[in-house]
Amino acid sequence: MGWGQATGYSHATRLEKAGLATRQRTQWGSGSLLVATAEGAGAVGREDLGAGAAAGPSTWAHARAVSWVAAALEMEGRRWISERELRLEEGFWRLTVASKDAVGVARRHTHLPDLGVVSSDRRASAYEVELQSKRKARVRGLLAAYKRRLESAADELDALVYVVDSPRVGKLVEAIATEVGIADGLAIRTLDELIAQAQRKSS
Repeated sequence: MGWGQATGYSHATRLEKAGLATRQRTQWGSGSLLVATAEGAGAVGREDLGAGAAAGPSTWAHARAVSWVAAALEMEGRRWISERELRLEEGFWRLTVASKDAVGVARRHTHLPDLGVVSSDRRASAYEVELQSKRKARVRGLLAAYKRRLESAADELDALVYVVDSPRVGKLVEAIATEVGIADGLAIRTLDELIAQAQRKSS
């Protein structure tokens, strides 16, 4: 938002004192997460979302990473949609994923991207933020589900962007994407690149 650190902290404190957000402490040295209260959601006209859910230790890093991706999209002037908002959509963003679990049993589950982006011409992009390597079968099932959506002439899903935090995860996604045959419409970007982009545009 173009603020310095002191200004950002000041605004966060004011939001907390006004009851619009709560501060959730994380590990030492990594700062806090701000979570919207029901009043905070209402203040921006999103009563339908209600209060934000507090993140657990296993999801702190992921919550921060998704926030950085949203910040980079915001600085580009692109309309992004959070996962909580995607849940309210009429099924457009929901994928049915078929994969095998750790013991080889076939499973089907529904999945939502971490962020959605809709352009001015109503083309949609799904953003997946992947910080750790998932089981190959799970990634394969997810990419296969996206491939079906991207190749459907009746579908408005136009692109899939994977945001990764390490070369190892990026190589895994790239290798399985090649195996599945999802060439068109897939982009792999690094979290560091998007953080730098957000900070550069806000300075």
